[in-house]
Order: sequence, then C-alpha cells, then structure tokens
Amino acid sequence: MPDAPLCHVIEHAGRAVVYDVHTSRLVAVDPVLADVLRGCSHGHPADAVARAEAEIETAGREEGLFRIDRPPLAAVDLSAADSRALTRGQRHLTLSLTEDCNLRCRYCLHGSDLTHVRPHRPRGMPTATALAAVAAFLDAAVDEPGPAISFYGGEPLLAWPVITDVVRAVRRRSDGHRVRFAVDTNGLALDRPEVAELIHREGLHLQVSLDGPAAVHDRHRVGRQGQASHARIEANLTALLRTEPALADRLALVATLAPPFDLEAVDAYFADFPPLRAAGLARRPLLRANRADVTGLDLEPDQTWPEQLQRLRDRYVSFRGDGRHDDVTPLAAALFDDPLIRWHHRSAAPLDRGVGRGGCCLPGVRRLHVRADGLLQPCERVGQGMTLGTVATGLAPRRLRDLRERFRASYGRECRSCWAVRLCSMCYHQLLPEGGNGSAPCEAVRERAEATIRLYLDLRAQGPQALQWLEKTSVE
Repeated sequence: MPDAPLCHVIEHAGRAVVYDVHTSRLVAVDPVLADVLRGCSHGHPADAVARAEAEIETAGREEGLFRIDRPPLAAVDLSAADSRALTRGQRHLTLSLTEDCNLRCRYCLHGSDLTHVRPHRPRGMPTATALAAVAAFLDAAVDEPGPAISFYGGEPLLAWPVITDVVRAVRRRSDGHRVRFAVDTNGLALDRPEVAELIHREGLHLQVSLDGPAAVHDRHRVGRQGQASHARIEANLTALLRTEPALADRLALVATLAPPFDLEAVDAYFADFPPLRAAGLARRPLLRANRADVTGLDLEPDQTWPEQLQRLRDRYVSFRGDGRHDDVTPLAAALFDDPLIRWHHRSAAPLDRGVGRGGCCLPGVRRLHVRADGLLQPCERVGQGMTLGTVATGLAPRRLRDLRERFRASYGRECRSCWAVRLCSMCYHQLLPEGGNGSAPCEAVRERAEATIRLYLDLRAQGPQALQWLEKTSVE
C-alpha cells in the first residue's frame, strides 16, 4: 500500500511491537493500532479504528513516528568525502597470493564447477605485483592509524617468499611499524620453523579455519588425497601457543558449519579449546562462524539446522539474561553477538541523504582485494568478476560508480519502501554475473533483521543485565 507507514509490526510474546524506520525506534502498540499500521483493520469496531488513526497522526506530529513518506535513493556518484577516503583513508588490503591450496574442502566453492568462482589452480601473485599493491595502499592510508594487510589464497603460506618480501619491504618504510599483518590460513603449514619465527617476531595475526572437533572437521576439510587435517592443525596451534602465549590475543578461528550439522559438538569443542588448554591458558578463543553455501554442491541436505540453532539460542538467552556473560560460548557469541551489536549501534539519523546501498562499503577503503593477477576487487567474496581497476592503474572511479549503479538497478527499487533498510546487510557479492539475484536476498535480509529484533526483545525482557554488555561494543 503506497501510503502505508514505513514500519514493521512484530507479534512477539503475546504483544505487538513496531519497528519504525524513520526514527529507528521500537514501540509497543495495542492490537488495533498494530492492525491499522499493517493496513488490515477489518473486523475492528469503527470507533477503535478511528482512535488508532488519530493516535498515528498524533505520534507523527509529536514524535515523527509512523510517517508515510519514503526516503530518496542514495546518489551513485562519489562524494568529496568518498574521494578523500580513497586517497587518504584506506584501511584494509587483502592480497590473494595464490589460487592453489593444499586442502580440498568438500564445501569449498573453488572446487565446484560454478562459472563465476575461480577454480583451484597453481597461479600466484608475482612479488612485484604484491609490492606495488602494498606501496599504493600505504600511500593512501595516511589517515588510518593502523592499516591492515591480509595474506589470503588459496593457502597463502604456499607463497611464503612473497609474504616475507612484503613484510620486509613494509617494515623498512618509515611508517611501516604501524601496519598490522594477518594471515588467513588452513593451519597445515604453521609447523614450519620459518613460519613460526615470523609469526612471533612480527606479531602476525592469524585467522585459522577450524570447523570443530575432529569428527566434524575431518568430514569436509581434507587433503588432496582425502586425508584428515584436524590433528595436524590442532598440534600446530598448540605448539605456537606454548611458545608464545600472547599469540592467543592475535588468533581468530573460523568455523564453517556444513551438513550434517552437529552444533552441540562444535559448541562444546570451542568452549574448551584443546590448544589453549594444552598451553595452560584459561581462556576461550575468538571464533567466527558461517554457514556453508552448498548451493550446487554434492552435499546431503540437513533439515535439523533450525532445531539445533534454537537450542543454542536458548542457552545464549539464558546466560545473557542471568548476567553470566563470561559463560556465553564462542560459537553462540559468533552466531548471535554481531547482529545484536549492529542493532544496538543502528543509526537514527534522518534518511534525507538517501538509502539504497545496503551494507555495502566503499571499495578500496574498508576493504580492497587484489587478485593473484593484479586486478582490484571490492573484497575476496565477489568471485571472478566485479573488477575495479588494476594494481598498475589503480582504482577506476568510473567503475566504482558503475558498481553502485548496478546495485541500485538490481535492488534499489525495493529499498525506499523496505522496513529493514537501516538494518540491511546486503553486499556487492550478492550481485551475480548476470546482474542481480531477484528478491531472495532481500527476503533473507528481512528475515535476519526480524530474528535479531526478536532476540533483542527476548533479552530485554530478562532485565537490563542482559544487555549491559552491548554498551562496551562498537561497530568497525
């Protein structure tokens, strides 16, 4: 309905709660008002409907609630602030040093036949390309106090000489001390002495893929001949942590959750993480978790995900609700914390500057990805296409504009009337090569947004102690 208020009504715990887009507020309402806001007031007495309509008018006049006007679409041209950020405020460079890998994970898209995803192949980034990309990045990161460079692949430790050359060149710069290095690795090569020495000497951050206990991890994360990998990765991490316990502060683990799911086993494993325990460290690891995209892959479906996730959610609400925040397990935190943090820090600024780019960053600032062949991309998730220039020529502003225009053409038409527009996590990687993926990603965003609001409401009902931890958080 074109003149419907820009809001969303949620029935939760026997009550109606409205998320109002223009004010970014949650408002409890009575059943009649909820139905009127939905545009389905049939069945209610006329006088009750009239009172609800008057309440809507008063709330709009006095508090700015329940407005029917739609915000404009955001401009696609780069602003002056965008241009300055590109030349002075870049933050994170990711270098895909090789497209080869020493694992053949069964859920990995690079091992599939998807045309928009590059395959495993022995193509690497020349050292000269890596050094040129890093030099250009650091010259454009003068306003960033702690720029980050990530080594990515494939398996980046297969390109060890390039890593050492890059680290050496950066540290020789007068501003090189402020750079933070990170390695995204499967962990198999962490037992090499030269790798361990550089990690400890340079304070490298590690992001290690580890899916849980051996019975879970080794189902999918196998070598080229199908051999298990878990025991070796766990032993490597144990040795590194015993040598340098402070590495625990620079270590992040990434668990990919794939069918058949066993969230209970994964949860228990990371709650009592063996490498930390073996190193005598009484702490839990930082964990990131994602659900594998098995579209088009030969993996058996598993319909138990909702039930398993609900059990984990129930425990999460119980711990947060009792104020036992230290008891929240790493897997639960990985799945539920980030959406709540982003909800807590959501913007309530006026929408007159426009909406319609989802959660998209400005490529080249928050993230810039360099493929092994030297082509520039928004990030490592966009597949073969979506190039924005080359290391030799730099970012092309016209291509950045075209990317924004393409996003608007694919999804922007829905943004002005979407109740989740402030909460949108839609990203450029949602754009398939043929130019858009219909309404399915938008529906998924709205489902996730509503799930986050419901989780927030459940926690709020437990009392202020359930949400106090959010006050110490921030959004990067």
